Amino acid sequence: MKNEINFIILNHQKAMIEIFTDGSCIVNKRVGGWAFIIAREKIENCVVDYGSEINTTNNRMEMTAILKALEYIERNQRIDKTLNGQYITIYTDSRYAGDGIKKIIKGDVWWRSSKVPNPDLWEALKTVICKVKGEIFVEWVEAHTTKKDNKSKFNSYVDFLANKQAKERCFC
Repeated sequence: MKNEINFIILNHQKAMIEIFTDGSCIVNKRVGGWAFIIAREKIENCVVDYGSEINTTNNRMEMTAILKALEYIERNQRIDKTLNGQYITIYTDSRYAGDGIKKIIKGDVWWRSSKVPNPDLWEALKTVICKVKGEIFVEWVEAHTTKKDNKSKFNSYVDFLANKQAKERCFC
């Protein structure tokens, strides 16, 4: 992982593992960035990762952030058995990605029978969701807010990281 950062996680509701994700795209350059934070209850060390891609869209970056976070959890569940069987809540400000993940969790594979954008990412998300050992939930969070609650703070931070990655990739 590129970074580990210390945050104090307070007021957990039902989630044992919380994932905060965001994606961004500089449309006229078709350069995008993604970022995620994974926070475990009562553990101050959070996992932070981010990256960028060219020839992309904002929706692809939103989906990529979620995919990378779930892949990280799935990979580490083989090593750290305490990650298995936990509640996992994904926080995203993308209705597109969040609604799609909810459909996958319910077993819907709508992208296979229609001309839906990003079928490769939907298929990859379905594959990793089936491998993750735990119950996955998705919660939409308001983007670009100045609220002081943890969800807003984490969303603002992953937004900052995703935008930074996109800008650095295109030298903007």
